[in-house]
Amino acid sequence: MKESIEESLILFEVDAKKMQKDFEVIYKIKHNHVIGDFNKIRQILNNIISNAFKYTRVGDKISLTIEEIKRDIYSNFRFEIKDTGFGMTKEFLERVFLPFERETRKKEMKEEIIEEKN
Repeated sequence: MKESIEESLILFEVDAKKMQKDFEVIYKIKHNHVIGDFNKIRQILNNIISNAFKYTRVGDKISLTIEEIKRDIYSNFRFEIKDTGFGMTKEFLERVFLPFERETRKKEMKEEIIEEKN
């Protein structure tokens, strides 16, 4: 799993340097082989990380933590993305797994940035 995720994040590492943003990936996993739909995981990660890069300011940090949570006979994996963007609404979180879905709070985001500068 780690190897597949690293492959899909290479372009974000390149973007981080170009955009002058810090990008960090933290792995807290024991098992590297998992059963699941990695194409869906990749699609969701790409969508959310793309949004994080788009709305995080120059010089700020984007962090992805992948944590394995052990259950009785299986494990769950938790993906946590931290950034300094404007966040996601509850309404968007209901649609986050749909292809090409994006948060649409651009006007509110611009107002928040303007207030921050004043």
